[in-house]
Amino acid sequence: SAVARALQAPGGAGPVAEACVRLHALEAHERAVAAARRAVRAAVPDAAACRPLLRSLRLLADDEPADTVSMRETIVEATLRAGKYPLPME
Repeated sequence: SAVARALQAPGGAGPVAEACVRLHALEAHERAVAAARRAVRAAVPDAAACRPLLRSLRLLADDEPADTVSMRETIVEATLRAGKYPLPME
C-alpha cells in the first residue's frame, strides 16, 4: 500500500514519495533474500550440498549500495513538517 500511495501522490512522485517507494522496495528485497536463504537451509540440511546453493543465491541477490539513512531522513522530515503521514492515504 505504501507503493500505491507514493505513486498516487499529487504532482507525481516527489522526493518523499520516491524515498518511500525506494525504501519499501529495498526492504522487501532484503526480506525476500532472507526468506530464500532460510528455505534453502531448511530444504538442504547437508552443509556441503547447501553451500553452492547459498553461493548462487548471493550472486542472484547482488545488492547495490543505497543510502537508506538519507531516505529515512527525507521521510521523517516530511512527516514532522506535516504532523502526520506525508502522503495521501486514499
